[in-house]
Amino acid sequence: GAPTHAVFFEPLQGGFPLGPFDLTDDPNLGLAPHTYAESFDDTPGFLDLSLWGYSLAAAVYGVPVVLGEYGAYRD
Repeated sequence: GAPTHAVFFEPLQGGFPLGPFDLTDDPNLGLAPHTYAESFDDTPGFLDLSLWGYSLAAAVYGVPVVLGEYGAYRD
């Protein structure tokens, strides 16, 4: 049968927009964004807004979200 490995994809730099494609018939796909939201903006709730956006995109594509990378750095 077909391989059962998971395949993760990520959005373009800046997070959005994701290109239009339809791979949702593959049950092993997942959206794996990298977020550094807290590095670029310290507005309260900005990280939550970023994660909400990723979850919305994942819902559009019909795939789960796996936070692929997280970081926060400041001077």
